[in-house]
Amino acid sequence: GEFCTYMLQQYKGQEETARRNNQVAFILPATMNSFNHGIPIVNIQSTHDGTIVTVREDGCACHWSPELKPQKTKHLFNEDPTNTKSKWASDFALMSEYNKLMIATELQLYNLFSLEPYCQISELETIPLTVDYRLWNKLPKTETIPNISINHAVLSPNLAFIRWKVHHDWVTQNKYFHSLQVVVSSSNEESSSLVICLLPLTDAEQQLSEIKETCYEGKSKKIQLSWTPQVRASCDQTVFSIYKGVRTFDLCQKHRLLITGGMDKLIRLWNPHYSKPTGILKGHSAPIISIRISSEDNQIFSVSTDCTVKIWHLQDQCCLFTADPKASRIHGDISACAYSPAMKSLYIAADCMTMLPLKLQRLHRHFTVSHNEPVLCCGYSKEFRQVVSCTEGSVVRVWDFDTGCQLFEFGGSHELSSITCLTFDPKGRLVTGGRDGSLKIWNFNNGLCLKTLKKGECREVCDCIFLQVHRNYVMSVGRDRKIDIYPRPQASWQDDLKNGHKDDILCMAQCPPSFVATASSDGEIIVWNVDSGRIQTSVPSIVFLKDSYLKELSSTTALLSSGAECVNLWNVLGRGKFVSSFKASKFQQKITKLAKAEKDVLLYMADRIGYIYVYSMEKLDPEKKSLRETFWRAHTNTVTLHIVDNDQVVLTSSTDYTVRLWSTQGEFI
Repeated sequence: GEFCTYMLQQYKGQEETARRNNQVAFILPATMNSFNHGIPIVNIQSTHDGTIVTVREDGCACHWSPELKPQKTKHLFNEDPTNTKSKWASDFALMSEYNKLMIATELQLYNLFSLEPYCQISELETIPLTVDYRLWNKLPKTETIPNISINHAVLSPNLAFIRWKVHHDWVTQNKYFHSLQVVVSSSNEESSSLVICLLPLTDAEQQLSEIKETCYEGKSKKIQLSWTPQVRASCDQTVFSIYKGVRTFDLCQKHRLLITGGMDKLIRLWNPHYSKPTGILKGHSAPIISIRISSEDNQIFSVSTDCTVKIWHLQDQCCLFTADPKASRIHGDISACAYSPAMKSLYIAADCMTMLPLKLQRLHRHFTVSHNEPVLCCGYSKEFRQVVSCTEGSVVRVWDFDTGCQLFEFGGSHELSSITCLTFDPKGRLVTGGRDGSLKIWNFNNGLCLKTLKKGECREVCDCIFLQVHRNYVMSVGRDRKIDIYPRPQASWQDDLKNGHKDDILCMAQCPPSFVATASSDGEIIVWNVDSGRIQTSVPSIVFLKDSYLKELSSTTALLSSGAECVNLWNVLGRGKFVSSFKASKFQQKITKLAKAEKDVLLYMADRIGYIYVYSMEKLDPEKKSLRETFWRAHTNTVTLHIVDNDQVVLTSSTDYTVRLWSTQGEFI
């Protein structure tokens, strides 16, 4: 039974880990720029270096930085003032390999970066609604900018012109996938909503027939292109019939996955070689206007006409995040969308150009992180020689002390709050305090909660310790301004009720066998021998020194407290007399944590910018203020400290997402 429980908890923990790894969100609200806008943008595409390229219906092309700052703008159709004929762009394609920009009004090619005209193919029978391209061999460079009609272009020995009948309604999107050698097109007409056509043609007879009809066997007479395009052979195309047609699609070769969206508000997932959907994603309440696959992150991005943006997990087929118009502040009719894998951002053209960047886990280029979120506390278990670390997202990770490898992980569920403190009992069990006021005992080897000592009451537990006085106790303090003891004593501490702290209790320390000190945010320190207390100064951390090496306090018990840039020294048995203070931080920073070695020989202090200072109590003289042994920077943010005496190492964790191990002299382990 125990083994089954252990395995069940382990698999549950693995599922929770996978769920957390899949979490994703946009940074809201969206970044917006209304520069040069007002006329709909027909398409958005990005270059290899992250530059965003847009073209409006009136032919205004614009280059944007990845952060959505305009870099270059040019009106492509208004270069000749004598030309009064209006032109409207319906689509464009980036031809990055050739440094060209192809615009669909006729077929006009421009230099991608200078936006200077290159050539155009005119006199098309119909206006292209959507364009794409495949790689070809470069033609010899000409000094002039040619303008050639399609009737003459087909006579070129370097050009093959082939067309075929695919849809019975306007084409909503078409795209060429070079890796698969296919052309995919979509339409709102149901019988041929989406068609995948193979290139080159496998039907040799039909291919020869089309070339003959097009090129007239190379005769140089004017060609009439009024003939009806032929229907492709069934072996050369796959036809998908979808209710209400297809407005948008994307194809991923890595996962062999085709996704479609349209007027019926559903996202369908397909095997490209099979005409029945393998999955359906429901969630949009308006027609879907754009879909993109991010194969690197196993994600699908979908945008509907009501400006709702969703992120889906590609394999689990579940919605990971929804950005509604109120949160994103995207409004108006959406005319174009594009996803940039390089920038991890979704670009949308509506009332203005907008960018929705993904919330990325912090990039740590110089070190490896231990968690994906701030670490609030950590501890060392002597019984198991393991390190336990807890995070703001209530995730608990167990590490092997000798190898540094992660052994287990649990927590992180929505019903758990941030874990703010921890300690261990003599049986090796984990005791944790939460931001919601809960206090729990865990078997941290399988993630099983053994007992809840205190239920969450929205009052944060700031510190907890295990105490042995005649029997075993767990004590906790926090923002409820009182000391909680478990199991509860027969009678409450009257001094705690009447003369206890008046403000949030931030920390506590134990001096066996019977002293406990607590400190609150209003500057009050109370040393308890069950019922006695004294008031002094504000501290974020305290520590007892027994059999102190200090000359003034020999054979007594001393209490060190940190406050501002100083560390203060008190004589506990001398009625809480203040002895001295000295500045510990080299950089005038607040000391946030104190820890000591088992024999009180070395004293460790940490400031709020991540530096750790080591003092020898044998050499420390309050009159000389300080005599620092060594110091080093362990983290970039606030630090928690634990001394592992048996191995003579220092265990640290920080809100910079890391848990680390150091020698007593600051050497990174």
